[in-house]
Amino acid sequence: MNSKDARIFIENWFDKVWVQSSTHNLKSFYDDKVKVTANGVHYNKEALIKHCEWCKENEKISKVYFADIVAEGNIIGFRFKYEYSNKEKSGLTGENIGIMHLSADKKIIQIDVKSSETFVTE
Repeated sequence: MNSKDARIFIENWFDKVWVQSSTHNLKSFYDDKVKVTANGVHYNKEALIKHCEWCKENEKISKVYFADIVAEGNIIGFRFKYEYSNKEKSGLTGENIGIMHLSADKKIIQIDVKSSETFVTE
């Protein structure tokens, strides 16, 4: 995958899964056996689904700025910032930096993310 294709993939993934808070879309982007590390803690796909459901109820992303996206083979590195609101406050900002590994059929099989937000699965 080249960097242009990686940018398209990252933009679609973040919009369709996290901006839309869609568990249906999440299931189509992530492999069933995905390995997730978020802020140093390990999660599985079921935890991702719970986090996505929590986001749908508690947050709304309004703007995204994709700063850096690079790729080599099936590995994509990314950094982006976003604006969001939660139940208590609007005008919040977040940032994610990560590396994802894709399977041959372009599903995320591993993702390691450092995020300014806390990963919630409850």
